[in-house]
Amino acid sequence: MKKLKETVILSLKIAAVTGAIIYCFVGASQVREAVSAGIERCIYVIIPSLYAMMAVSMLMIRSGIVTFAAGSIDRIAHIIGLTGEELLIFLFSITAGYPVGTKMLCARGENISRSRTELLAGVCFGAGPAFISGCISHRLYGSDRIDSLLMLSCFTANIILVLVISPVLRRYPPPEAKHRRIMMNSDLLTECILSAGRSIGEICFMVTAFAIITYALEACGAVDIAGALLSAVTDLDKESAGAVLRSFLDVTAVEGFPAGDYRLLPWISALTSFGGVCVMLQIAAAASGKIRIGVVIPMRICAAFISFFVCRLLMPFMLRRESVSVSTSEVHIINSPSPIPSVLLIIMTLVLFREYGMLRKKVS
Repeated sequence: MKKLKETVILSLKIAAVTGAIIYCFVGASQVREAVSAGIERCIYVIIPSLYAMMAVSMLMIRSGIVTFAAGSIDRIAHIIGLTGEELLIFLFSITAGYPVGTKMLCARGENISRSRTELLAGVCFGAGPAFISGCISHRLYGSDRIDSLLMLSCFTANIILVLVISPVLRRYPPPEAKHRRIMMNSDLLTECILSAGRSIGEICFMVTAFAIITYALEACGAVDIAGALLSAVTDLDKESAGAVLRSFLDVTAVEGFPAGDYRLLPWISALTSFGGVCVMLQIAAAASGKIRIGVVIPMRICAAFISFFVCRLLMPFMLRRESVSVSTSEVHIINSPSPIPSVLLIIMTLVLFREYGMLRKKVS
């Protein structure tokens, strides 16, 4: 039975790769457009919002800052079944960006319950204000109030999830408290920057790959069919339903939603809280096999539902002064910043990779 399962999985992988190769030849123009769109998202959205947070998060864990500061909040954290270190990671990950929480959890060490890490990976999860502001609120609505609404909706969903899984977390032994001094030097900083560079490279590759997948699904009519079905069971029109499906695959595609439609905010909140299929693969890559992504996905689906209804409840209060009519809403789109800083950052990271590799060869 196990051998049959492995054979089926291998056959599906071969079929997927073969189909991708054929599509790249047949739909060369569409692939070119998809790659261009994916690279544009990486340069304008992913690198500016995630690179620094990735490096800082690794530095906080490896330098011992998180462990050092955890002792002061241990008693508060134990109320909800967390350690002080885990509470700090939870709070930081909500504002840092999707894969950051998982990277921090997996960097803590090997002698930690895998089941506990998997549960925590399902709640140490957030889009971050840079993504929400740059890719959603200012691009689609031109309003700072949308930042607060979406951040609060996603944060509330995570808090509710933590409270729900708290009894389950108590079944698994927390990691032993460590008393470490803060260690900070140039080698550690370089390693953290390189680790962030590798992670960003993996993320950008997946974003570009999912842009191609989305274009392929649109070309074969799958998005239109699924959009029509979603539109039939919800209050969404076909254009909005298509945007939901694209964002379900890759949340960075949320910028393609119709601008200025406040009725779509609960859907955007749910998609932001879920993260999309692309983010799930990014988390799997960041975890390097240390957690099962099958545990994280159901938790994020629950978070998406919670975030949807929380956003709907909060809208009348937080958007009281905003126009809720599509016809009268006034959207101020903020132009994307120059790509030069992101491009220069990529070049400098590559140079750092090269120099650091040559230095390690000399030392060895």
